[in-house]
Amino acid sequence: MKISEDGIKVLDPFSTEAKNGNQVWHLKYWNEPTQEWLIVTKTISKGKHTKKCPAEVYNYLEKRVREKIYKYSEFKINVSVSEAFKEWLSKRKLEVESGLISEGTYEGDVIYTKNFLSEFGHWNLKSIKTIHLKTRIAS
Repeated sequence: MKISEDGIKVLDPFSTEAKNGNQVWHLKYWNEPTQEWLIVTKTISKGKHTKKCPAEVYNYLEKRVREKIYKYSEFKINVSVSEAFKEWLSKRKLEVESGLISEGTYEGDVIYTKNFLSEFGHWNLKSIKTIHLKTRIAS
């Protein structure tokens, strides 16, 4: 398994032969939101079969994986912690209204994260590292 620098998990590509003789390359990837392995494919015509996945085919498959993951997760760039928290809190409020969580749980979430937001709310979400959180917890 390979993990890209942006956290996408993929297995090594493998090929099968289609009924018409074409070679079909498959790339399995882990879809975090649905917690399942999904697959993308690329077909190569007869006569171009290889034992190792050609670079252009692998690049195509990897591009398709990124398109699918980012389309699914609606990837946003340059989001502050407070913006992400507001979005998450609005979803939690809907969970209260639909009865998935209690009002007390929602209020607890707000109280529990108050100090965290006062310290990290203005930070860019992507800039927070584990060491920052460990330092915060230790103090």
